[in-house]
Amino acid sequence: MQPILDVRKAHPGGVHFTYSVSAVVVPEQGSPGELFDSVERCLYDAGLALQHYFDGVQIRYEGIALGTYAVSRLVNDPLGLFDDLLQRLIATFRMRTRGYVTTPRALGLGTVSMAVPSTGTPAVERVDS
Repeated sequence: MQPILDVRKAHPGGVHFTYSVSAVVVPEQGSPGELFDSVERCLYDAGLALQHYFDGVQIRYEGIALGTYAVSRLVNDPLGLFDDLLQRLIATFRMRTRGYVTTPRALGLGTVSMAVPSTGTPAVERVDS
């Protein structure tokens, strides 16, 4: 069994964080447990609680899976681990939004047309191959 560490903001728009450790993914908890002033403090505290029982832990942020990491890293390098998690979170959001099309029509702008000034010469059709 590998535990799942889920770090969350204690309240939407808040500045405090909390975490839960479980054996399975659980829905968002109703009331936060202990409050921490940073994600790094959550990682460190969870690492202290898990270090004697587990070698690895799956880490999630707000329910988004970010990978499996050594529990010792939570205790010995919480700031470096947070940096890695942040990079992975950014990459996850980029991958999720990469599939969206950003054409004018997809943005709800309708048809886009361009006015081309007349030069008095016949139009030449351009064919790209």
